[in-house]
Order: sequence, then C-alpha cells, then structure tokens
Amino acid sequence: MKKVLYLFLISGLIFSGCVKDSELMEASEMELNESKKAPKLKPFKGTLISYPAESVDLTCNCAEVPPLFIQGSGDISHMGEVQSDGVSCAIPQPWGFSVDGCVSLVAANGDEVFAEVDPYDLIFDTTCFCKANGTTFGQIIGGTGRFTNAVGDVDIEVELDLATFKFTVNLDGGISY
Repeated sequence: MKKVLYLFLISGLIFSGCVKDSELMEASEMELNESKKAPKLKPFKGTLISYPAESVDLTCNCAEVPPLFIQGSGDISHMGEVQSDGVSCAIPQPWGFSVDGCVSLVAANGDEVFAEVDPYDLIFDTTCFCKANGTTFGQIIGGTGRFTNAVGDVDIEVELDLATFKFTVNLDGGISY
C-alpha cells in the first residue's frame, strides 16, 4: 500500500510539474508573440522640394558611383516643416537613371529621421524629355530626439525637372517612434 501511495504522490508531483512548465511555456510564447507584433504605424506623408547641393552632412555608400548631394525642404506629418539632406547614387542609363540613396529629414526642433531608399529607375518622359519620374520604397531606420528608435515604411514618388534640376518627392507611408 505504501508503494501505491508513493507512486501516486510521485506521479502527482510529476504531473503538476508538467502543468506548471506548460503554463510557463505558454506565457513565454505569448510574451514572445507580443514582442514580435509589428509596431503601430502613424501616417508619415508629405512633399519635399530639393535641388542639387555642393555637399550634405550625410553619408551613404555609393561604392564607385559619384554621389549627387541634394538639399531641400518640405512638410511631413509628425514632423511639420523639415529640411532634407539626401545622397543620390545615380548611374546614367539610356532611359534615365538607375538610382539608390539615403535621406535625412530634420524637424524645426532638430529631431531627425533617417531613411534608406530602395534602388529604383528614374525614367525620362519621352514626350518632352523635360522630366524624369520614378517610384520606389524607403525604410525609416532611426533618428534622433523623439525619433531615436523610429521605424517605418514609405512609398516614394520622384519627379525630376530636367530644366531646373528640381526634385519633387511625395512620401506616403507610416512611422513608429
């Protein structure tokens, strides 16, 4: 009888240990799933007008392609009026340019947002050869001030006026900070 009682107590301990471990595992899995959820993005929209510049305070890796520096200004949601610095790594092509680059947006209070731009094609408008258009995608990869850990995604439309070298950039996406 003692053996049965001991066996019953041991199996009870083993069973209760398994239940507690599974409860802990479920709680850990829930915490892990919560941390993996995508951050809630706030709208990040606006327009920038930029022109070529001598230099900018921004480093992008253009490899062997000479960088084109661009500076401008605009109005972006969650930032207000901004100044922009950009580095464009543009390779001339028969149809326009193959472009890659990065951007820094600086709010009036000095807080910055940094973004990398996916490679894209800036294609000549063959009806007039007066402009080039392109669309791409950008990733917000941090910043300073309240944007220190900013992340997000942005759809980007670019129009280059070939007579004035005016870049008009429309942004439409989301940011979390």
